[in-house]
Amino acid sequence: MATILFPIFVIEGLDIVAFNSIEAAEQFLEPWWVKEKLGKVYDSEGRLLELIAEDSTVKISSSEEIPMHISELRKILFDFLKITRNDQCLDTNHELSYLVKEVLKIIK
Repeated sequence: MATILFPIFVIEGLDIVAFNSIEAAEQFLEPWWVKEKLGKVYDSEGRLLELIAEDSTVKISSSEEIPMHISELRKILFDFLKITRNDQCLDTNHELSYLVKEVLKIIK
């Protein structure tokens, strides 16, 4: 299994929840949500995490050694900040790490 760096972001549209452990995210997620593919889960470096729904539980893992979804996560976090802070001047060149920190200020 590849490294997963925290926080983990559970994202459905522009709804974002962050977790500092795999266990906490797994307890939060519902198998039906995973089966219906209603959202995605990323680590803080842009790895798209794999979700496996088993009966009444969800398991999270990663097969990405190198983050392959950085730009996808950057866009989601950027759009979230733009809407929640009503910040039309937010710099599109911000690094992912900056966006992660700013989103955590809002959702925690």
